Amino acid sequence: MLALGRILGPFGCSGSAPPPSSVEIKTSVMTEYYPVRGTTAAAIFEEIDKNGLFEKSGQRAIGLTGADWKLDSDGPCNAPSLTITLKLVVTLPRHEQPEVLHGDVRRHWERFAARIAAHEQRHVDIFLDGAQSMKASMATTRAKGASCAAVEKTVDELWTRGQAEIARAQDRFHVEDDAKVKAERGPLQADLDASKARLAALETAMRTPGVSRDEHAKLADEYRQLVAAINDLIEGLNWIH
Repeated sequence: MLALGRILGPFGCSGSAPPPSSVEIKTSVMTEYYPVRGTTAAAIFEEIDKNGLFEKSGQRAIGLTGADWKLDSDGPCNAPSLTITLKLVVTLPRHEQPEVLHGDVRRHWERFAARIAAHEQRHVDIFLDGAQSMKASMATTRAKGASCAAVEKTVDELWTRGQAEIARAQDRFHVEDDAKVKAERGPLQADLDASKARLAALETAMRTPGVSRDEHAKLADEYRQLVAAINDLIEGLNWIH
């Protein structure tokens, strides 16, 4: 957060203070990428872990949106013209050789990359909407009879409150998105749990004394098919973030 005393400058005048004469927003959005290689899900996610990002909290992140805020003023202290500057940097994974991806891996990667980009775009939209809300609040503020110090205090409060509201909106989005991911993973996880339970039952059945050769062959064939299905389910779950 910036202290408005430093932004607006020293307040040496007194008397009534009209609202800011104008409020302007200057925004920019830049997209950066970090490299990803590999032709399998395991190799791709190993690359993401190696080259990926970290939240300020220290948690790993696949995509990230960083914001640099600034509030400047021009004009008399009791009727400043305010400029909100917001610079956003979005960082996303990008496969360096998408042409080497084939079949399900390519399909999964494209869906995965699109989801990460859409997630970060929502963060961008929340920042931009929040900047517009701050602009509206500052533009409609009335400080009749207030001193320059009171104008500074009011604008500072709106600036701090606006950023806090944006942070809460970002947190709400994460909660909502996590719930969607959990719901999407749910059916696959249920199938995986059931398949693992059936696999354990097959292992027991194949070790049971007295099982005929034909029955053992049938059990072994089902076992192999189930192992392949389990591997597909695990890979499918890995792509859902």
